Amino acid sequence: MKWIGQNIYDFISRFRNDVYLESVSSGTIASGGNLGLDSNNKIVKAIAADGDITGVTAGTGLSGGGSSGAVTLTVDFSEFSDVTPVNGDKLATLDSDGSTEQLTTIADLATLYAGTGLTASSSVINVNAEQPGITQIGTLVGLTIDGNKSVTPGDGAMLHIDTSTITDSNTSASGTASLYAHARIEGPTLAATNASVTTTDAATLYVTRPVAGTNQTITNSYGIYTNGATYTSNLTNAGSYSQTGGDMTLYDATNGGNPTISLGSSATERLKIESIYESGAQGLDEVRFTTHTAGSSANDGRFTFYVDETNTFQIKDSLVNIMQNGKLTVGNVDILSDSSGTTTLNNIDALDATTEATIESAIDTLSNLTTVGTIGTGVWQGTAIASAYLDADTAHYSATRQVTHHMITDDIDSDVIYISLLDSDSENATATNKQLPFIAPTAGKLLKIFLRTTVDYSSETFTWKLYTRTTSQSTNGAAAEIGAQSGSGPTNKTMVTYDFTSSLDSGTNAIAAGDKVQISIEAGDGATANGNYFITCMWEWDLS
Repeated sequence: MKWIGQNIYDFISRFRNDVYLESVSSGTIASGGNLGLDSNNKIVKAIAADGDITGVTAGTGLSGGGSSGAVTLTVDFSEFSDVTPVNGDKLATLDSDGSTEQLTTIADLATLYAGTGLTASSSVINVNAEQPGITQIGTLVGLTIDGNKSVTPGDGAMLHIDTSTITDSNTSASGTASLYAHARIEGPTLAATNASVTTTDAATLYVTRPVAGTNQTITNSYGIYTNGATYTSNLTNAGSYSQTGGDMTLYDATNGGNPTISLGSSATERLKIESIYESGAQGLDEVRFTTHTAGSSANDGRFTFYVDETNTFQIKDSLVNIMQNGKLTVGNVDILSDSSGTTTLNNIDALDATTEATIESAIDTLSNLTTVGTIGTGVWQGTAIASAYLDADTAHYSATRQVTHHMITDDIDSDVIYISLLDSDSENATATNKQLPFIAPTAGKLLKIFLRTTVDYSSETFTWKLYTRTTSQSTNGAAAEIGAQSGSGPTNKTMVTYDFTSSLDSGTNAIAAGDKVQISIEAGDGATANGNYFITCMWEWDLS
């Protein structure tokens, strides 16, 4: 030990076990965090098990914590992405209260977390019937909606697509979107594993109509029910179709589109209605109604028109039929009217040449009758019919027939021989001979030419021609051909008739009032013998 006055080299002090500090703030922790003060300000060593912890911080997968007092940590199980196998195929997991449990098998993972709208038991995750948590479904390989259930009648008992607002956020201002489809079903490609497979009916969408079940009556059963359909491509419906309102439109705005509607059982048993366009354009040119029938029965495919549910008009294989007691009118004027099977011709103001000739021919067939009955105010004999002109009140006939006779002797060969109409045997090969023509007093016709010859000309073909020169031309000029008729020549024992009233080779047989008229004959092969030709012409003149 050193004493006062000397230098001090060492100074060591020892204290008792208990050390008390004064004027030290309560709770002060010494450096290092291992010492502390108790309630008596006694310096003590901190023990982790029961010492003071001044703060707890939550990490990943935990929530809670605090700086004093009781501290609670909550485990977020969604942060557990991996579960390590324990004991082979069995797994350890945490319950919601944090206790450890062991799953029986890997399949029991279904019970771990089902999610909104799902329930789980054992190895099955079930979708709740209301499906409140399903907002989007990805690509499905197949989907079958099945199951019987009791519902309140309405729309969409098994499938309902709710109304929604679809906003086009892509098309530019004033632009045009080429297509919008709320639901689209694309046509599939149907293939087969085996060779030469035939599918009778293939459909992209097959819809069958509802049928009535127990205690149920369906007034209208529809396969598809819509209130605004405007266009359906290649629609095939196996049942009845009904539309309660709106218009049905079928347009095809393409050149030669010719839209068609067919009604029937098949392509060979149907009615076809066609809208025929102009060639290479879209203008409507013709509306065509066609029936296709495979049967051979008479009048199959006929058209029958029912007016007020009464058979009024029919078009059959070879005739048109109007109902008994019906009428045919033009401009609401009766032309044909029937009374109990007796039809009357009415209001005919004029007849064309063909109709007139036909009537005259029919009257000719009556010439051998003794009596034809009462016409007007008298009884007419059959031989008088040809001179009768029939009108509403008086018996007379406007067309008077005239017969002229001519004779030539000639070896025609290849010449054109003009017959003199003024006297006999003045034929000439020059059309301007003064004996040839005559002047028509009124409008008329050349009806027939009759020929007999002294030579057998049956191997020849004779062509007769009719010429006229109208009043609009000078009289001294040559007449022009207006009609021709040909036929075989006669033998020296027969008569041949050349009919100018029908089936002419060319032209007409009509003659105008004041025309200068001529006729000619020529042989077909240009080789004839000299012979006599006895010619009779039948003319008709309108002397009304």
